[in-house]
Amino acid sequence: MNDTRRKALYLLCSLIAYCPCTTVLGQSAKAPKVQPPVYLEGGQLNYVADERGNRVPDFSWCGYKASDQPVPDVPVRVVVPVTEGDATQRIQAAIDYVSSLPPGKDGIRGAVLLEKGRYTLNGRLTITASGVVLRGSGAGSNGTSLVAAGADRQALVRIAGKDDRKTNKDITITDAYVPVNALTLHLPEKQDLKTGDHLLIRRPCTQAWIKQLGTETFGGGISALGWKPGQREITWERTITAVNGTAITLDAPLTTALDTAYGGGTVALLQWPGRIEQVGVENL
Repeated sequence: MNDTRRKALYLLCSLIAYCPCTTVLGQSAKAPKVQPPVYLEGGQLNYVADERGNRVPDFSWCGYKASDQPVPDVPVRVVVPVTEGDATQRIQAAIDYVSSLPPGKDGIRGAVLLEKGRYTLNGRLTITASGVVLRGSGAGSNGTSLVAAGADRQALVRIAGKDDRKTNKDITITDAYVPVNALTLHLPEKQDLKTGDHLLIRRPCTQAWIKQLGTETFGGGISALGWKPGQREITWERTITAVNGTAITLDAPLTTALDTAYGGGTVALLQWPGRIEQVGVENL
């Protein structure tokens, strides 16, 4: 390299080094700080929404009583000892007995306690009453194990009330877009809704959404494996905490956006008198 080219290169490097607006490899020397979707500051989590209002959903409502109360230590009413052979009928008889007891003010009847060891089940255990807990004596290798030994593939423990869920007529949500983690929805006009009403909120599975996801087919030209409208609907059960004109506020946020481009969403009053509650399977 001759002296003239060497001096020109030195001058260019000097200008790059001292120019405050220089871009090197496509990046600004003073790039703006971008906050991540969730960050810790001052001992608590902070959430950043995008340009449409979506943010990481808040799952702190999950858990017993929306995580506002600790899981209760339900008193034991029956102990089922470990014995050889099929234990299905013995455990089911204990569950049925506790189910027949009157519930307390908290709706709890009691727990069936299984001792440490291995319980062989040729059949299935069923809980159909509120306030019943099936409890083991430990979840580790030295605790309680339920072993399915039947000839079919049915669920080992089934919890089910009455299948009498009913909903009123669907009401279309008027928001063009409801972001992830939203607590407020708008309806077309003032509805006969009030605080404390239970709702079923539905996000439809439309052809436009399926096409956008590219799930019409999963290769091989076999379209029968692809998603079909109505097959992948998402629903939430929520309770109204406030009504302000056409706006309703929910007790917990939505975990998926509602977009009119993909079918929007609806709400409907929900009644389910035969649903059971305060039921648990624990420590197994």
